[in-house]
Amino acid sequence: MPLTMGWAIEAMCEHLEAVSKSQLNRLVMNVPPGMMKPVHVDELVLTDGGYKRLGDVAVGDRVLTHRGRFRAVTAVHEQGAIDTVIVRTFAGRAVRAAPDHPFLTPRGWIAAGELKPGDYAAVPHRVEPLQEGGMTAEEARLLGYLIGDGCISQRSLAFVNADQEVIDDFIACAKAVGFYAEVKAHPNRLVKAAKVILKSTETRWKDGHKGEPPVLTWLRAHGLYRSNSYTKRIPAAVFSGGETAMRNFLGAYWSCDGHISRRHAGAKTTMIASATTVSEGLASDLLRLGAAINIDFRVRRKGVKLKTKKQAGEIYTSFNVVTTQRNEVSKFADLPGLMSRKAAPAKQSFRDRFDPHFYEDEVISVGPAGQGECRCLTVEEDASFTANNLAVHNSLLTCVFWPAWEWGPLGRPSMRYMGASYERDLAIRDARKMRILVESDWFQERWPVKMAGDQNEKMKFENAHTGLRLARPATSLTGERVHRLILDDPHSVTTAESTVEREKTVQTFREAAQNRMVDPLNSAIIVIMQRLHEGDVSGWLLQNAKDIYEFLILPMRFEGDRRCSTSIGFVDPRTKEGELIFPERFPEEVVDRDEKIMGEYATAGQNQQRPAPREGGMFKADRIKVVKSIPPVSKWRRAWDLAGTEGAGAYTAGVLIGKLKDGSGYIVADVKRRQFSSGKVQTLIKSTAAADRTGKLAGAIDESTGKFIVDDGAPVLITGADVKIRVPQDPGQAGKAQKADYVKLLDGYTVKMNPTAGEGDKEARAEPFAVQVENDRVCMLEGPWNQDFVDELKLFPGGKFKDQVDAAADGYNDLIGDGKKDAVAVAPVTVDRASPYMGAARG
Repeated sequence: MPLTMGWAIEAMCEHLEAVSKSQLNRLVMNVPPGMMKPVHVDELVLTDGGYKRLGDVAVGDRVLTHRGRFRAVTAVHEQGAIDTVIVRTFAGRAVRAAPDHPFLTPRGWIAAGELKPGDYAAVPHRVEPLQEGGMTAEEARLLGYLIGDGCISQRSLAFVNADQEVIDDFIACAKAVGFYAEVKAHPNRLVKAAKVILKSTETRWKDGHKGEPPVLTWLRAHGLYRSNSYTKRIPAAVFSGGETAMRNFLGAYWSCDGHISRRHAGAKTTMIASATTVSEGLASDLLRLGAAINIDFRVRRKGVKLKTKKQAGEIYTSFNVVTTQRNEVSKFADLPGLMSRKAAPAKQSFRDRFDPHFYEDEVISVGPAGQGECRCLTVEEDASFTANNLAVHNSLLTCVFWPAWEWGPLGRPSMRYMGASYERDLAIRDARKMRILVESDWFQERWPVKMAGDQNEKMKFENAHTGLRLARPATSLTGERVHRLILDDPHSVTTAESTVEREKTVQTFREAAQNRMVDPLNSAIIVIMQRLHEGDVSGWLLQNAKDIYEFLILPMRFEGDRRCSTSIGFVDPRTKEGELIFPERFPEEVVDRDEKIMGEYATAGQNQQRPAPREGGMFKADRIKVVKSIPPVSKWRRAWDLAGTEGAGAYTAGVLIGKLKDGSGYIVADVKRRQFSSGKVQTLIKSTAAADRTGKLAGAIDESTGKFIVDDGAPVLITGADVKIRVPQDPGQAGKAQKADYVKLLDGYTVKMNPTAGEGDKEARAEPFAVQVENDRVCMLEGPWNQDFVDELKLFPGGKFKDQVDAAADGYNDLIGDGKKDAVAVAPVTVDRASPYMGAARG
């Protein structure tokens, strides 16, 4: 497979080489996801809304992972035309993919090109429900009957069946869909069956396309008009109709073309459910439908010596869709639409085991398939998805190639590595890839690194030169000491948003990583990840160990004010704002499309390596204008958000916000923010109220007492008599006591205390204020608090702290009363200067 190189990959290689040369021993690489491992765009992927071509899958779609769960696609990566192989299985599946794309097997994740006949590929058992679509059960059964025993190749739609139960249900389904049916005797008296004509008008159909009967329009819409036995397929609407539609279709179809029976071979009794068709496409569709509703089918091509008009030559070919497992046959018993005669033997079967996590499908061949358009997916929580129902996975550079390069070409087979990821299976996958590479004939011919035969497990393998490779989850960095700890994506998209899970991973990294090194001073720790949260491992290191770690931060789109340079002389070569990192693999139209669906939060973290948009997500912070003086204000609020832990945890914040007299918007004039104990918080609130009354905002806070000390020489900026105070009240009895304390504390001031419970979540309460910000109706007075305030707005709601946003939003909502938004005014606020934090101001 040809490798598309780019400067970003070369930069990563340079920094890994610097580690090998002992120029670096602590390295963080933040890069966009998805650099390799593609599948052909025509392969079908099961989503919770039915099957989709991989080429049609978009960010936000929920695809079935190897764990049987539906998880969201967070990025789609176009790979272009590359060499592929095709993997064929015993059950009749075929998947075309790049040779390095992993398939799940009992031996772990195996690259497609490394699979061999006799390997078993996994077909995941779905454990989460499919979305229900718009197709009714009756319409699905009507389609099943017509595809099974219908004549749909002519304008007269006929259905032939000998079972009165089936005929009655066909007529009932036709009526439910809006059609009707006429029952006639079969023209061939030797045939003991009835012929049912499906109609949609009271008159005979006329030739020509004018006035086409609705029943033909319906058939045409499902892609079945004039289909014959060789071309008919299951309509796409059945697959997107959810489990109800698929089960009803299968029950009706099996009533026509299917068989269920018991077989006796000596003392052994087996069950079989089978259906035969001459349409290879229909057989493949039935295989996929079975997998979607957790019935394990296989498809067999059958050839008999027989001359027919429809098939050339002397071999008549058909396709048998079959399951011979008692457990699977028992699932037919409750299929809606399955006739009683065929349901009876299925009911004699029984479930003899629990549903497995995977079905096994034996690989029968792997061969070249030429070049083809390919793409790969980044999937939330679990990088896997299914292609034609087989579990495949989407890493290589840092976790596989670099360790193998040090063992082989660099001549350091004694090096010891630990690879860790947010999920143990992913760490095992990469370790196994490295072992396959090192053990390959190609590698051994060049660098004969002998492997140790007595230590070759999935979590650990060794060579004969004391070198080893360990695989561990990121939350359990246990095992032997190593020269290289490689932490690859320590967080998943989901666990990064969980405070408990995220902090557990960070704590493990902080407390256990150093203890796993052979030489704590010189051994190397490499973290490679996409940014998911400001408090993830990279975020913690940026905040606490920036002088220790080297940071190679490469955003998808270039940002000049964040241009990356490192100590080994690397400088991001891009100069144009917004220039893409890898246009050969991720062209502009693809990045634009995916970012629109990903949204600003995911784009900021995963693509731009800063887990918040530059201009703000919910809050478009670059629209806030900085002013040096306060315009006339009609009314003021000082709103507080309370906390009570000294020097840690959340902050207490008091935001002073005013409504401008000319109706053009609002001004944030001051923010007080500290991590104080409850006693100091009360002192801060009372002293701030006194300062607000004097109209002086300048001064300092006594950190020992919490008192705000007014600067007597500061100019009067506000009309203090109008400042009203808003304090949140805890719910329940504790809140009543709290209210009494604050009323007493603020005796002489206008104070309002409202319970926050029932007012909606933080995002909902902040949204009205965010609308004002986005419409250029908020400015702020220049002050030392500006940067922290803007930063929190930009990170909200994904940031660690929300106290300033909560206070500002509560103050705004209290100003306008009942949470109603003011009408957007045309007159802009006069701008004294542009904000130095957010680029050019608008207005």
